[in-house]
Amino acid sequence: MIDPVVHYLLVCLLALVFVQGGAAKLTARDEFQGVVSSYRLLPPAIVPAFAALLPIAELAAGIGVILPATRHPGAALALALLVMFALAMTINLARGRTEIDCGCFKSGFRQTISAWLVGRNLLLAAGAALLWLPAGGRAIGNFDVFLVIAASMMLFLGYYSVGVLTRKPVTRYGAGFRKPLASRT
Repeated sequence: MIDPVVHYLLVCLLALVFVQGGAAKLTARDEFQGVVSSYRLLPPAIVPAFAALLPIAELAAGIGVILPATRHPGAALALALLVMFALAMTINLARGRTEIDCGCFKSGFRQTISAWLVGRNLLLAAGAALLWLPAGGRAIGNFDVFLVIAASMMLFLGYYSVGVLTRKPVTRYGAGFRKPLASRT
């Protein structure tokens, strides 16, 4: 059994992460397709369909964890997506391809992949797995509701802020990226 405050904090945090991520990717479809292509994990013929479906899956995970009737399937989808993201990054890090955009946020954000991002995704995956535990043990009061909302917003802002603070310029010139002015010839 998990404390209901922790349970609902995870619900809110995962919903924010996945709804924001899915919506951002839908607003920059061409750029996101370039990000997916730059990972070099899928045959080129599959990349457009995958890049079109992934944001929808992220939105489904984010909305799914919110609704009690779909919380378990939403959490399972979130867990699967986060593990897939971590695996894709790990493969590229092992290949020495550290300068590609992670695709975590809108592509214009251009945060490069790193071991930190792999760890962050695995930590979020653990949070998604915890949503399979029943919430209970005590009633939720007004302060608990305030605490869940405030803490989930703070964690999401921290999640986003760490991304801003740790980003590096992307130097890969694959689809969706431009060569820096100094190196154009």
